[in-house]
Amino acid sequence: MNLMATITECENPPQPRAPKRVYTKNIVCLANSYKRGGRCIAGKEILDGGFGAWIRPASDRPNQELSRPECSLWGFRRPELLDIVSVPLLKPVPTATRLRTI
Repeated sequence: MNLMATITECENPPQPRAPKRVYTKNIVCLANSYKRGGRCIAGKEILDGGFGAWIRPASDRPNQELSRPECSLWGFRRPELLDIVSVPLLKPVPTATRLRTI
């Protein structure tokens, strides 16, 4: 055991993490495909006056694929094309070619 690390930890206890803030966007599903062991769901944001930005929810896994539970509606089915889906998101993650949202 490293006593110095233990003393330092006692003097400076880890601070509790702030809860992750989740916001929701409503999209019309325009893509639902297989992606390296998971799924890729994407669509256009629904706004009062029409459609907004392209939204592709992504996970924090290396290939950013969504797991079955992450992309299931009501816990049992995947969204189909043209379904209206409320997507919980944490933050936008822009790339050179797309805006991905985690």
